[in-house]
Amino acid sequence: MLDWDFHTHTVYSKHAHPDMTVANSLAAAAAAGITRLVILEHVPEISVERNTVAQWKKGKDERTQLDAIAADLKETEASFPSVKVLRGVELDADPIALDGSSMLKDLSGIDIVLGSTHVFPGGAAFWFDKVSLPPERGWKIALEWAAWAERFVRSGVPHVLSHPGDLVAARELVPPFDKERTLELFDPLLSAMAECGVAFELNELLGAKLPPAYRETYSALVRRARGHRLKFSVGSDAHSPAGVGKFNWAIELIEAAGVTASDLWQPHAS
Repeated sequence: MLDWDFHTHTVYSKHAHPDMTVANSLAAAAAAGITRLVILEHVPEISVERNTVAQWKKGKDERTQLDAIAADLKETEASFPSVKVLRGVELDADPIALDGSSMLKDLSGIDIVLGSTHVFPGGAAFWFDKVSLPPERGWKIALEWAAWAERFVRSGVPHVLSHPGDLVAARELVPPFDKERTLELFDPLLSAMAECGVAFELNELLGAKLPPAYRETYSALVRRARGHRLKFSVGSDAHSPAGVGKFNWAIELIEAAGVTASDLWQPHAS
């Protein structure tokens, strides 16, 4: 049984369900038997208002959404004593600098940092934008991404790497995860995560976003990460109350990759 959820969003994301208030998130967690919950938001914000990379970049160092969560927690947290809440941020690496720096300097009051790369290296597009690239170009971008993600991990900022491989897999920049060449691409990054104590996220929502061949072979990447002796953080990436604490694909990955209880990551925040 997993009685924690280390990745949940709120209405402050501006792309979550209208019912995903902080209070409703806590109520859903309590109902699902969740005892530890990370509530976070994106920095920079990803929304309809900032649906281009140029607009998204204007959100660098803005944390109004994080402060709004903190204010709501002051009003609601005491009503759910069975749920220990940790304040988080899903923080992007700077896709223009590519030096491992992040898009938010002020991390005061933040317990958990989930590091993400939602934008292609160089800032050409979001990971979810429809792009079609010849194999040699896709592989070149994948190599750039892997080196950039490693620099981000080594920056000391992220505690967890969020939905690893989403960008290269969702856009099919490399072959699926049953190919040794693809797994070798990840080895330097996984080694850096092991050295820096950065956990690998098993992200429930990622399973719905990957093309079938990548979803079906993702457990090979999880096994590779376990071979590097990484810890695994489990998060629903819920954007609605119904998604809080719901793990189906994540449990499939745990079973398929032989992940044990001792392999699961727990934050050390008080």
